[in-house]
Amino acid sequence: MSRLMWIIVLAIWIIFLTWIWWFFTCGPNSAGPVDDGCEKMTFSDGNNLSYEGNGNVKFLRSNSNLILSDNYLDNALATINNYLIDNERRAVTITGHYASDERNPNNNFRNLGEARAENIKQVFLKNGVRKNQVLTRSSQFEATCAAGDTLSKAASFTFGVAQ
Repeated sequence: MSRLMWIIVLAIWIIFLTWIWWFFTCGPNSAGPVDDGCEKMTFSDGNNLSYEGNGNVKFLRSNSNLILSDNYLDNALATINNYLIDNERRAVTITGHYASDERNPNNNFRNLGEARAENIKQVFLKNGVRKNQVLTRSSQFEATCAAGDTLSKAASFTFGVAQ
């Protein structure tokens, strides 16, 4: 009888510890994933356009080639692209961002941010947006959204009147 009692106590102890583990890792008091805003893509043009989705404009460190593998990013760029095609009087200014410690491998542009903005512009132009609807500029920033060599939030979009 004493052996059966020990087995029951051990089983209760294992169940209790499993419940404690679940409660603090998966339950209502768990910390859960931290939302640092790095994977959120938002932009708007007044009441005419509003977009919020997961994913963001991504580039490799010291590289101006846009990473288009993220479906959410493709949807965000497609949203801007379709909006500009449907609204010929509206324009977007693409601001390419770059960190001070990044080097610019493309000598055709003053800085890496300008090269990044120009690559996004080319995506729009290839997909039917008129040249006068897309402006580019650059801005230095310190990359807070980076996973390894991949930078998120490497570009931003503002809307205005087409020239």
